[in-house]
Amino acid sequence: MSSRNLVLAYIEDYSAHDIAPFVDTLRATGYDGDVVFFTSNIDPDCAPLFRTHQIHEIPVTRVDLKGSYSLDGRLTRALGLNDVSFIPDISINRRLSKGIAALNLGDTAAARLAAQYLWHCQSARFIYFFSYLKRHPGYDTVLLTDVRDVVFQDNPFSASVDDALHVFEEYGGTLLGNQINNAKWIDNLYGADALEELAAFPIICCGVTLGSTSAMVEYLRLMCHDIVTRYSGWGTDQGIHNYLVRKERLQNVTVHPFGNGAAMHVGIAPRSAIATDAEARVLTEDGTVCPIIHQYDRHEDLRRSLPSLYDDRPTAPVPEQSS
Repeated sequence: MSSRNLVLAYIEDYSAHDIAPFVDTLRATGYDGDVVFFTSNIDPDCAPLFRTHQIHEIPVTRVDLKGSYSLDGRLTRALGLNDVSFIPDISINRRLSKGIAALNLGDTAAARLAAQYLWHCQSARFIYFFSYLKRHPGYDTVLLTDVRDVVFQDNPFSASVDDALHVFEEYGGTLLGNQINNAKWIDNLYGADALEELAAFPIICCGVTLGSTSAMVEYLRLMCHDIVTRYSGWGTDQGIHNYLVRKERLQNVTVHPFGNGAAMHVGIAPRSAIATDAEARVLTEDGTVCPIIHQYDRHEDLRRSLPSLYDDRPTAPVPEQSS
């Protein structure tokens, strides 16, 4: 019997221009399995792409608390805030998360429901993924992935994953403790001692994770618990992802060094560290074509060569901070 594979993703505020490289290259690899997008506030021009590429869309309703608001100084003091700039995602959601933790409600459906509506979408998406897999247990292998800056060079399920979770390190020249955002996320979530423990490890990006359904469900269960009870704003998901893996909270995890495995996060890698062949395809260290390329648009030539339909996309700057 053939295996059942699933690609799960979340998109928000995107247009067809943003998602076309992902869906076009995914189907061009010959992958004909299920693809599910949770969506929020996307442009209507995405619908034809969903039909053409048989993408199952699940629209969700969320409350956007990411904005910043200026408050009167007297009001900020009354609310116990330190700044006249009021960001609900930080000022409200962090307090709500701490309250959930204090009441030991982190694994309840009500707490997860509140978080998926209110938390930043980068963290909330994991709650949607967890709920979906609990309702649809019949898959063998699952890929969780970003969309806007991901392209495919081969079928993402071409290699066996066994009964394991597969995660992928970023370029090893930048360690977690030396990267300002990732270090801050660990410190905010788990404290200075945890940061000291993890500082010398390469960063593991949570933008692409592959695994058996059983391994993925256990990973998502732990991710969701800490997302709900330790929420600290943007970057919560990646901080928890690194902590769970490095602290060995997960069983049956394969950590692939940069340049190995089914995915490569190339954003913070110098161009000289990214091997390509005569057809401009990105290669792993053993010279094979890497199936999944994340953050390709940080490099001008990769942006132009990999998603051939969208050569006019503006090049994203090479980030000083990984995300």
